[in-house]
Amino acid sequence: MYPLLKPQSAWLIAGLLISASAIADEHKAYVQFNAGAAFATDYKRSESRCYSFGCDSYSSKEDYDPGYVASIALGYRIAEPFRVEFEGLYQGNDRNSYNETFTSGSYYYHNSGKLNGQRERMAFLVNGYYDFKNSSAFTPFLTGGLGGYHLSLKSNNVDLSNDLDFAWQVGAGVNYKLDDRISFDLKYRYFGGADTTLSPDSSTFSGVHYSVGDHQAVAGIRIGF
Repeated sequence: MYPLLKPQSAWLIAGLLISASAIADEHKAYVQFNAGAAFATDYKRSESRCYSFGCDSYSSKEDYDPGYVASIALGYRIAEPFRVEFEGLYQGNDRNSYNETFTSGSYYYHNSGKLNGQRERMAFLVNGYYDFKNSSAFTPFLTGGLGGYHLSLKSNNVDLSNDLDFAWQVGAGVNYKLDDRISFDLKYRYFGGADTTLSPDSSTFSGVHYSVGDHQAVAGIRIGF
């Protein structure tokens, strides 16, 4: 006759069975909708040129208001604890103000003021997730993604945009499972990418060298199918 299980062992086995059952009932494929706040890094530019009679230098800074980001993703749990997603996102930030200076020998020029228009970004990424599964309804996770982005600066005077450049993102968050089909999550992501040159749609300007780095605080709903 087998000895009775100790209470601690019984609770451990019950917890493992519940956790395994929850994982087994989850839908492997899902669609997720995300929306949240986006904070665009200030744009800074500096140039200098030297000639036989002296040097010129130019610097400028442009900042942006906090904006918004929205995305849709299709995902699939390939194996516990890994997921993969295909995501398309849009981010918009209003242009706020600018500050620029130019010096050439003894000549000095400074200008600043408000800006009209918007900074817009679209991106397409393949994201990977690592879920820290446990017996509770809350699942912390880490994420990273690679893809491409399109950036544009729109104003009354000229629209600057790029082609498609390399993009990447990293982040972390936590998911709350409502039932076997629906869950919610909160996450932070940092979006980076290769520096790009924004070219005008129709202008005599030669283009602007631009770097990308944004912070996102995002809430999402995931629906399994």
